[in-house]
Amino acid sequence: LKYKKKLVLNNYLILTKHQFAKIATNNLIQIQQNINIIHLFEKEQMNLDLVQTLA
Repeated sequence: LKYKKKLVLNNYLILTKHQFAKIATNNLIQIQQNINIIHLFEKEQMNLDLVQTLA
Protein backbone atom coordinates (compact mmCIF):
# COMPACT_ATOMS: atom_id res chain seq x y z
CA LEU A 1 0.00 0.00 0.00
CA LYS A 2 2.81 2.38 0.92
CA TYR A 3 4.62 1.59 -2.34
CA LYS A 4 1.48 2.28 -4.37
CA LYS A 5 0.99 5.65 -2.67
CA LYS A 6 4.59 6.58 -3.46
CA LEU A 7 4.12 5.59 -7.09
CA VAL A 8 0.97 7.73 -7.38
CA LEU A 9 2.79 10.67 -5.81
CA ASN A 10 5.76 10.26 -8.17
CA ASN A 11 3.43 10.15 -11.17
CA TYR A 12 1.65 13.25 -9.91
CA LEU A 13 4.96 15.11 -9.47
CA ILE A 14 6.11 14.11 -12.96
CA LEU A 15 2.79 15.34 -14.38
CA THR A 16 3.09 18.60 -12.45
CA LYS A 17 6.65 19.11 -13.74
CA HIS A 18 5.44 18.56 -17.30
CA GLN A 19 2.60 21.03 -16.80
CA PHE A 20 5.01 23.64 -15.48
CA ALA A 21 7.32 23.00 -18.42
CA LYS A 22 4.39 23.39 -20.80
CA ILE A 23 3.31 26.66 -19.16
CA ALA A 24 6.88 27.97 -19.28
CA THR A 25 7.16 27.08 -22.96
CA ASN A 26 3.85 28.76 -23.73
CA ASN A 27 5.00 31.87 -21.86
CA LEU A 28 8.22 31.96 -23.89
CA ILE A 29 6.26 31.58 -27.13
CA GLN A 30 3.96 34.41 -26.02
CA ILE A 31 6.92 36.64 -25.16
CA GLN A 32 8.52 35.92 -28.55
CA GLN A 33 5.26 36.81 -30.31
CA ASN A 34 5.04 40.05 -28.32
CA ILE A 35 8.63 40.91 -29.29
CA ASN A 36 7.79 40.23 -32.95
CA ILE A 37 4.77 42.54 -32.70
CA ILE A 38 6.88 45.26 -31.07
CA HIS A 39 9.48 44.96 -33.83
CA LEU A 40 6.74 45.21 -36.42
CA PHE A 41 5.40 48.40 -34.80
CA GLU A 42 8.91 49.85 -34.61
CA LYS A 43 9.41 49.12 -38.30
CA GLU A 44 6.08 50.77 -39.15
CA GLN A 45 7.02 53.77 -37.00
CA MET A 46 10.36 54.08 -38.83
CA ASN A 47 8.48 53.97 -42.14
CA LEU A 48 6.12 56.70 -40.94
CA ASP A 49 9.05 58.81 -39.72
CA LEU A 50 10.74 58.39 -43.09
CA VAL A 51 7.57 59.40 -44.97
CA GLN A 52 7.19 62.48 -42.75
CA THR A 53 10.86 63.37 -43.26
CA LEU A 54 10.51 63.10 -47.02
CA ALA A 55 7.21 65.03 -47.07
